[in-house]
Amino acid sequence: MLKLKKIPWLSIILLLLTYSSFGWIFARSTSRWIQWFLENDSWFGLTLSEPVVFFTLKIIGLILVLFISLILTTPLRFFNYLFGTWLQSDTKALLSVLGFAFAAVLIACWLEQFIRLLILTSAAMLFRFELQRNNYPQWLRKLLLGSLSLISFLTGLILYQMINT
Repeated sequence: MLKLKKIPWLSIILLLLTYSSFGWIFARSTSRWIQWFLENDSWFGLTLSEPVVFFTLKIIGLILVLFISLILTTPLRFFNYLFGTWLQSDTKALLSVLGFAFAAVLIACWLEQFIRLLILTSAAMLFRFELQRNNYPQWLRKLLLGSLSLISFLTGLILYQMINT
């Protein structure tokens, strides 16, 4: 049986507030995205209706939240395996510099979205480090981070829908 460990309340509250505000902002901006998708009559020959676009945008938001949560709980050994031998040749180093330059341009152009992503990542990292410091097992860190992130994101979406309808 799992022992009850010290619960990092401050990080939980920050995580919940951050992801619920992101859900609120995401729900507020979906009307603009729906309008943009519907103005461009068809995508790849498909005519999109408003409920389909609305549902697709919600799924994209949920996937983004899960992606952030799961990437942050992935062990560092995976990243070492993935990127460990990347910079051993001049061609790969040049491609890395070009890739980082392109990323810097994207960050500069979409600074507001990058800051939102940075805040989401920071809140999730703080929660993950608090759980790791309190010796929670890896599977429980993944479960807690993923479920709390999704629940608070959905709470923000639902609260926005309830208040504005």
